[in-house]
Amino acid sequence: MEMKKNPRNQNDRTENQNNNKTPHRPVLVLLFAAVLVIAAYSGYRVLAQLATERAGKSAYASVDAYLYVGEEGGQNSEARTGTEDSGSAEDIGTESEKTTDTFPTVTIDYNALQEINPDFAAVLYVPALDLLYPAAYSSDNTEYLTRTFAGTQNPCGSIFVDCNASRDFTDLHTLIFGHNMKNGTMFGSLKKFYQDPDLVKENPYFYLYTQKDVLCYRIFADLTLPVDDPIYTSAIDSEEDYDALVQRLQSASSYAPEEGAVDFTTHPDLVTLSTCYGTGHTDNFVTCGVLVGEKAADTGKEEGENPGENKQSE
Repeated sequence: MEMKKNPRNQNDRTENQNNNKTPHRPVLVLLFAAVLVIAAYSGYRVLAQLATERAGKSAYASVDAYLYVGEEGGQNSEARTGTEDSGSAEDIGTESEKTTDTFPTVTIDYNALQEINPDFAAVLYVPALDLLYPAAYSSDNTEYLTRTFAGTQNPCGSIFVDCNASRDFTDLHTLIFGHNMKNGTMFGSLKKFYQDPDLVKENPYFYLYTQKDVLCYRIFADLTLPVDDPIYTSAIDSEEDYDALVQRLQSASSYAPEEGAVDFTTHPDLVTLSTCYGTGHTDNFVTCGVLVGEKAADTGKEEGENPGENKQSE
């Protein structure tokens, strides 16, 4: 006997099949909305970052007329892109000489910088990176994290000297801080030393121009350190502390000077440039230099060209 098909059962099966083939539209709408929100937020973050960087550049435009590399008029932006003479390794002495023969020519109006910011401490110049900025000195290490040298509030902050150090860089060890900006400003270019050790080999010096002295430092170490490393909390008050610090920095460094290039036996002063490194800010990248030459600052606006004294030979 032929069994009759139940129309109702057949309809149920057809409806179930259709339901299995058709995704839940509310879920798709929610997913699409989530994607739009994420895309909008990401776009906002990018635009906000670009606005911050532009505002930071604009804030430092006020010091450009008073600070640049070379003898003729120029701007920081020119020095940082290398269109001016940035003081090559040939200008400042060969490795075999282990000292500076000539200081790079940097035009600085100290009075104008002091007027812009009474916390002005020095001008930092790193020729290999075309890095040229005024550095501030404050009573704490938080003020210039979000305050530019010109006094405006901006996440790019300012280059600043550790408040626990002497303002005139006469301590055995001095820290200088700056943000690792994505666009390469501030200390954003320091990591290039870590990424390309040849940059240091080509020109292993950086300079501090103060109203009293011009100080030349020879880079001897580039490395990453935890943010809670003792270098940030322990003062170097003795020769034993000094020797231990130098040994620790050199042993972990990605770069090593040629043998005999640096003499630490007389314990010349050290300066460490420090910036954040990587995501989550668990590490910092540091570039460490040892004082190898100095000269009295010129009374005029221009600094440079006079031979420096080799402090290590004194």
